[in-house]
Amino acid sequence: MEQEIKNSKNYLVPASIIVAAFLIAGAFFVSKNPSVSQIKSTKSDTKKNQVAKGDRANSNKVNINFEGWPAMGDPSASVVMVEYSDFACPFCNRFSQETLPSVKKDYIDKGKILFVYKDFTVVGGERAAEAAHCAQEQGKFWEYHDKLFSKSAQDKSQWANSEVHRGYARDLGLDEDAFLKCFEERRYEEMVALSNQEAAQNGGEGTPYFLINGKSIFGAQPYSAFQIAIDSALNERQ
Repeated sequence: MEQEIKNSKNYLVPASIIVAAFLIAGAFFVSKNPSVSQIKSTKSDTKKNQVAKGDRANSNKVNINFEGWPAMGDPSASVVMVEYSDFACPFCNRFSQETLPSVKKDYIDKGKILFVYKDFTVVGGERAAEAAHCAQEQGKFWEYHDKLFSKSAQDKSQWANSEVHRGYARDLGLDEDAFLKCFEERRYEEMVALSNQEAAQNGGEGTPYFLINGKSIFGAQPYSAFQIAIDSALNERQ
């Protein structure tokens, strides 16, 4: 059995912020979370545009709704790594910039795991998350994901401003009008709220938070911590 990996608060936006965020939010929606035996994907491209399908309950009895969430890797992989993240979180940015590229090269691109991104907007990234899903409609979630993290330090206080996102959309070659319509009508507000609720119910205490076949990693751990957890999960499936 893989040992659950936890880290110090230095890598994690803490639970006190989550509690405050929940109080501000008021209430979340209740997820149905039906159990489905497998995940399917609309595309085999491991670099972008992949969307997970269905729900799957793992061995640790956490419930994860995969329907419509962006994914990279082999949809039939025996190991699924879920990241709960916030575009406004500096530690999430650290993981995206410093660790995810290595996970992608060593495990995702080689078809060893499926990587699924989900929202846990505890430090103010709700509108950015909604915008990323609007970009996902046009097949560019991962490009928008990278753009948001690259602009986080300078722009995150302005992420409720449509014109900021118009600029990102223009840079990425999106249909600006369709994108802004999606953003301004808040098409993905409920989806983000449900993911927030799910993350907390599945043991999330801050961001970033990861589940690797249901086993937790808290915070922007060094790459070696993810290697240990992923390799252990792969060995359990052999």
